[in-house]
Amino acid sequence: MKDKIIEFIKENGPSLPVQVVSKIGGDSFIANAYLSELVDSKSLLQSSEKVGSVPLYYLAGQENLMEKKLKDLNFTVKTARTFQKKRVEETLELDAKRDDFNKRLKRIEAEESQRKDKKKSALEKARELIRRTVERPRVVEIPKVEVPVRVERPRVEFQPKVSKPVRPKIERPKDVKAPSFSKNALDFLEGLNVEVLKSEKIKDNSGAFIIRAPSSVGPLKFYVKLWSKKRLNKSDIAESYSLALEKKMPVIILTNGTVAKTTRKYLKEIGGFVRVRALK
Repeated sequence: MKDKIIEFIKENGPSLPVQVVSKIGGDSFIANAYLSELVDSKSLLQSSEKVGSVPLYYLAGQENLMEKKLKDLNFTVKTARTFQKKRVEETLELDAKRDDFNKRLKRIEAEESQRKDKKKSALEKARELIRRTVERPRVVEIPKVEVPVRVERPRVEFQPKVSKPVRPKIERPKDVKAPSFSKNALDFLEGLNVEVLKSEKIKDNSGAFIIRAPSSVGPLKFYVKLWSKKRLNKSDIAESYSLALEKKMPVIILTNGTVAKTTRKYLKEIGGFVRVRALK
C-alpha cells in the first residue's frame, strides 16, 4: 500500500488524501494511517497550507508543483487584505448572515463544552471502575506488647519450678499492595494529550480503553489494550492485529513486560497497526 501511494504521487504530482483513496482503492481510514506513517518517516512531505482542512501530500522536488496546485485549489479563497480597500455595505442580507454566523458559533461552543464534559465523565467512570475492582491496601497496626519484667526470687532450700512467661502472638502487617497495572495505565494516558472516550472490562491487570489522539492527518481513534505479561510473543501481536482490523482502528498495547526479538520483526511486517509501549 505504501509503495502504491508513493508511485501514485510520483505520477500525478501533489495530491489530496481523497484523490489517493479514489485511485488506489481501500478504506480511507487505512489510507490516512499510511499517509501519516510516510510523513513521519520523511518518505512524503505535506504542505503547511491546507485545502479546506487537509494538506497536500507531495514528494521532495515537487515543491513548485505543490505551490501551483495550492493556488489552483484555493483560487476562490480570499483573505482580509483582499477586501481592505473595499467598503462593506450594510444590508439586511448581511445582518441576517451575521446573525446566522453568531448562532452557529454559539452552537459550536456549546458542542465543544459538551465534548469536554463527556471526556471528564469518561475519565471519572474509568476511575470509579478501577476503585470498585481494585481493593485498597490495608495497613495493619502492630499492637504494642508489654514484655513482663523478670523478678528475681529469694533463695530457698528448694528450687521451685518457674513457668516461662507466655509471649503473646504478634500479628505482622500484611504486605501492602502496589497500585494495579490498570491504574498505572490510566495515569499514563491522562499524562498524554489524548481524550479517553471509553473503558472496557477494566480489572487489576487487564482491560481496554478507546482514545482519540492527534496525528499529522487529524485526530484518530486508537484501541488501547492493557496486557500484563512478562514477555509478548508473536501470537499476542497477531491477536492484536486481528483486533485492529475488526475495530477499524490502530491498536496500542500497554504492557509491563518485554517484546521477544522475533516478535519485533513481526511488528515491522504489519506496519503501524499495532504498537507496543512498555510501562515501568
